[in-house]
Amino acid sequence: MNTRAEIEQAVAGASRTAAPVAPPPATLEQTYRRLADGLTRFAAGMVGADDAPDVVASAVARCLRSDWSTIENGDAYLYRAVYNEATGLRRRFARRAGLAHRVHRSPAAVEDAEHVVDDQLDVGAALATLSPQQRAVIVLTYWNALPVSAVADHLDLGEGTVKKQLARGRAKLREALS
Repeated sequence: MNTRAEIEQAVAGASRTAAPVAPPPATLEQTYRRLADGLTRFAAGMVGADDAPDVVASAVARCLRSDWSTIENGDAYLYRAVYNEATGLRRRFARRAGLAHRVHRSPAAVEDAEHVVDDQLDVGAALATLSPQQRAVIVLTYWNALPVSAVADHLDLGEGTVKKQLARGRAKLREALS
């Protein structure tokens, strides 16, 4: 039977050889400060530069309501929150545009809109033709210069899914810009 002194000595010896303790997880504020520029560039690629800061702010505000201590990958969580917010904003804009089109069915207005789109076809308009997931993958890969593995981590997707969406997105962009 071990004496109290033997147990204390064993515990003291074990604590000297124990593995280093991992640092505490970063807070939402620390994570946001580190990723702010990348999140804003990502949002700009998703919804345009004018709406990007609002999308990021809304996403961070939503994250404030979550229990940050239970989140394993804070970077991916924030990127996914921005992705979800950007997708929601685009849906709202599309819904409003559809309602406005039903109310104002002026053929001249429709022709003018088509003429403007034809004359000003650019990368932003071409990106708008992509699905939200393809747009997110393209923006993170080219605007944020992230490798496939980092894009997969940020969006919480498999690398194969990222590669597939990247290939499909490039093909659609090639078609839209040619």
